[in-house]
Amino acid sequence: LASGRPLFSSNYQPMPELAGNAALYFDPYSPDELAELLLAHLDDTAAMERLGRIAHQKACEYTWCDTASRTWGSLQALGRH
Repeated sequence: LASGRPLFSSNYQPMPELAGNAALYFDPYSPDELAELLLAHLDDTAAMERLGRIAHQKACEYTWCDTASRTWGSLQALGRH
């Protein structure tokens, strides 16, 4: 995501949760599905540039500070139980 390049990703969790609309998804057990997705999109430079911009914007939503804070909060919550 952070590289600002189009992302083709497995549709298995957690990938859709992490990338949201910043990726094109395929079933990792279906090579034909991946091939169709690649053939349908790789030559569409405008769409690939747009998807790359969306990917970069999505990556900016994730920060180390937020990650550390949420991780610490989750650990504290576990400790209370």
